[in-house]
Amino acid sequence: MNTSKERLRQFIVYKGFNVSKISKELSIAKSNFNEKTMHLEISTPILCKFMNFFPDLSADWVLTGNGPMLKNTSDSSIDSNISVKEPNTHSNTKVDYKEKYYELLEENRELRLKMERIEDKHNIELEKLKETHQKQVQETEKCKKELEKFRKSKNNNALLPV
Repeated sequence: MNTSKERLRQFIVYKGFNVSKISKELSIAKSNFNEKTMHLEISTPILCKFMNFFPDLSADWVLTGNGPMLKNTSDSSIDSNISVKEPNTHSNTKVDYKEKYYELLEENRELRLKMERIEDKHNIELEKLKETHQKQVQETEKCKKELEKFRKSKNNNALLPV
């Protein structure tokens, strides 16, 4: 485990929770534990929430990876050098897929909102361009009429005797 987030995720699995359940229980965003942010270290407020909720969790282990995962434990099998792996059962796979599904749904919703904002901005710009184009067309027509009047008046003046 490299980061404090990865160690916390390992602890969550060890305790039999999943990220969704813990996030809801601690009132923290699930995005703290998604693949995009796992390389980052955990923030102090989130670490404090974990430490208050799980008094047996070793802060030293979370922050540094040194020592046992749990405080005051005589079980030496829970050591930072031994990886606690998630059981590979069909039910856990369903939970993982379900969690991933909800993460993707949220990401999809956020992307849709961004796309709508971009489309709205694009539509506003398009309307402005249409208005500008219409004004230019009207101005061009006006200029053509003026030019035609000028040409007629010049032709009429040319016909007048001097």
